[in-house]
Amino acid sequence: MTIVVWAAPAVQGAQPFAPPKSLTWPRLQPVLRSDSPLLIRPVRRTAPTKPSYFALRTSVESLREVVRLVSDDDDAGQAYFGVNTHEEPELQPEDLLSVDPPGPDDAALSIGALQGDAVAIDGAAVQAEKGGEKEESPATQQHSFGWVAGTGNQLGILEWVGRDLAVVDYAAADRASFRISGGHAFRWLNGPDTTDLPPYLFSLFVDVGAGIKASDDWSFDVIVSPSWNTDFANKSYQLFRLPWQAVNTFKMNEELKLVAGITDLDREDIKLLPVAGFIYKPTDGSKEFDLVFPRPKAAWRLSRAEEGRHWGYIAGELGGNSFSIQRIGAVHDIVTLRDYRLLVGWERRGEKRHACRIEAGWVFGRAVEYASGIGNYNPGDTGMIRLSSDY
Repeated sequence: MTIVVWAAPAVQGAQPFAPPKSLTWPRLQPVLRSDSPLLIRPVRRTAPTKPSYFALRTSVESLREVVRLVSDDDDAGQAYFGVNTHEEPELQPEDLLSVDPPGPDDAALSIGALQGDAVAIDGAAVQAEKGGEKEESPATQQHSFGWVAGTGNQLGILEWVGRDLAVVDYAAADRASFRISGGHAFRWLNGPDTTDLPPYLFSLFVDVGAGIKASDDWSFDVIVSPSWNTDFANKSYQLFRLPWQAVNTFKMNEELKLVAGITDLDREDIKLLPVAGFIYKPTDGSKEFDLVFPRPKAAWRLSRAEEGRHWGYIAGELGGNSFSIQRIGAVHDIVTLRDYRLLVGWERRGEKRHACRIEAGWVFGRAVEYASGIGNYNPGDTGMIRLSSDY
């Protein structure tokens, strides 16, 4: 989640206030860590006898994180801080409460304890540990490399999936958003012997999404994903697919959301599927249950080290797709690969959406089906391993 911290110096007559050069969240134990300066956004004031206020932003895992605000500007003077968890809070600076500065033992404060209050912290003049480091850029690419074990009629598959995380990402007034991203999925096949599958299959796709936040507790998202699935020998109109999904999300409280919608996979074997389930994320940040069909996932935080947070998880997914291909004799056909996957994995999460994962699991319910019906068969169950990274 994103928190916004409104800050103001102690009033010293009519002296104007210059915000500190940079403010950071330095490392304390146990303390949330962010290695780059926070953004400072001035808030204009009309009364000349009152100090200026500025807003700071950062991401936190939960409201129970222990954090500390410091400044690398010795001339900043004493600052009072208040915390609001909304992306664009309606809290006015004059609504903040001033309290006596805490003692030395109170320098590290829980965000949850600061809700709606203002607290003076260390005179806001402590030297920052990381203020001079270069800010890390957000992750913009996601790539995964997977291997479904098999040879011959057992059908082994080597998969490479790449995706742009945000080519275009636009939000208007926190109530509407629009985004475009693209990617590819390449598959190299090892087998089968009994039917004439091509040695490789390709997918190119674009995700176009829009979201509307109808209220504080209800949002609606639509994604349309035109794709081109082919072996590049069959270039007929059959290579074009248009999967889409429409999903409602209902916020029940700070920890629980209900999800309901529908998705059209635009495959030969499976058309419409429900999107249903719930997302449960306790505010202590120790677990995440994203139990939404057809891609459920349950994750538990294993540790939080200096270099990132470590998670273990269990997930399920539907594999495969439909592809236009050219068979022996230059005959055009459509093949659908289908399987179900149960995975266990480990994930390391860093700042700005950077992450890496390794996962392994069981692949079952496998099928190779042609639109012509000629050569259909079912490979046996097998295992898989996959590596992925967001960077």
